[in-house]
Amino acid sequence: MVKLTLSTKNKISINGDLLICNFDNILEIPILKILKISIITTENGPFVDDVFLVLFLEHQTITIPSEHRCFQSFLFDQLPQKVDINYEQLTKSMSSCINAEFVLFSR
Repeated sequence: MVKLTLSTKNKISINGDLLICNFDNILEIPILKILKISIITTENGPFVDDVFLVLFLEHQTITIPSEHRCFQSFLFDQLPQKVDINYEQLTKSMSSCINAEFVLFSR
């Protein structure tokens, strides 16, 4: 499985029915290829990233740290327009300070 993590120079967005990931090259992934979306929390905070949005695809994952400039707009503005987000799990994830996974969406 290929694991991609957004760094500060990378960007992620949704354009129509495509997930656009700007790494060293631009990946265009159909939204329908997203199998699961989770918030992963760790007990490592508060001085390092401890909340991550993870998109699970068939052969890769895309991880967005909570401190990334695209995190909030992608999670709260763009994703809900394309998939049904489980807001109860999202709310629980934001108060977690342990190692845990909160599934926001699954096909």
